[in-house]
Amino acid sequence: MHIMLVDDEPLALAYLEKQLSSIDGIQIAGAFTDPAKAVEFLGVSSGAIELALLDIEMPGRSGLELAHVFQQLAPDMEIAFVTAYNEFAIEAFELHSIDYLLKPVTPARLRKTVDRARRTLRISKPAVGQRVIRLFDSLRLEEEAGRITEFKWRTAKTQELFTYLCLYAEQPVHRDMLLEVLWSDTPAERAATLLHTTVYQIRKMLKSLELPAEIHFKEESYTFRINGILIDALDWERKAEQLRMVDAFSIRGWCDWLRGYPPQSLTGYSYEWLLPYKQRCDRLWLSNAAQIAEYYESIGQWEEAIDTWRTAVSAAPQEPALCLGIMKAYERAGRMADVLDHYEDWIERCNCGVQDSHPGISQWFAEFRERLLYRKITE
Repeated sequence: MHIMLVDDEPLALAYLEKQLSSIDGIQIAGAFTDPAKAVEFLGVSSGAIELALLDIEMPGRSGLELAHVFQQLAPDMEIAFVTAYNEFAIEAFELHSIDYLLKPVTPARLRKTVDRARRTLRISKPAVGQRVIRLFDSLRLEEEAGRITEFKWRTAKTQELFTYLCLYAEQPVHRDMLLEVLWSDTPAERAATLLHTTVYQIRKMLKSLELPAEIHFKEESYTFRINGILIDALDWERKAEQLRMVDAFSIRGWCDWLRGYPPQSLTGYSYEWLLPYKQRCDRLWLSNAAQIAEYYESIGQWEEAIDTWRTAVSAAPQEPALCLGIMKAYERAGRMADVLDHYEDWIERCNCGVQDSHPGISQWFAEFRERLLYRKITE
């Protein structure tokens, strides 16, 4: 990991360099007492720097101001603050920094920050040169430098079987399950032949693309071994498990995760067996979108909260919980007109009268009207 340091105190820089040198895999790319020189350095080497450790109280430009500049120059770089003052913590986490360390920093505490940065970097982006099978939006192969290769299918069933095996990668799938899912209307002997032929076509395609993935057959089951290839759908679910709760340390990763799965991503497939998986992904996405919005509310970042609610509502416009969530956020942010507009939109979207609206929404809106009337009377 390549790290840069910025602190106006030379002794503090020397201390950080010494402590970091004891951590395996760390290379100090640059250490600066002058923020202007740090900006100049990052401008020509932004892609190579993965973590910046910044002091906050510095002459000329504070670490918080410097972080704004750094995020423009190197949006994928992680930032942590190292300072003697604890009163800037909220501002620091509003910048999506991964950590806030108080001086003097112990070696164990510094190692924890480095480990957190490594985890975040692994979650947020594939390794350089990583080949990715994209299932979201459309089935395709993404290679180095973002180059896209479209798969060439001999038959529609070849594409369908490949999609199924991708979603169950590294898991044995019994041949009878595949026959039931893909060839239930085909006579048994013919279906077995088609399965064998289709697996052969997939193996041939993998070989032609020089992909290391393999299909193994053992004990009447097929296992798709991906051997280092990333599958976006599986990686997206894995990231949610790694991120866990929404907090100041994970919010940046959660926002990247949210963008990784637009809820209409799987609508291009007409496979009946895929519907439960799509519904599960939609529920996971909507649930975490609501938690992200609620986190932003908890720290008073109302624009971010409302933008997140809007994104969720646009994906599921008839979901009552999202309608309630955004209206409550509007009220807390003091945007009463937006509450009224959204409620009217809800009634129109659901094609129902006020009396026929969702009971929870109708009750909350009636209470909101009472609160609004009370405010007008008491003003």
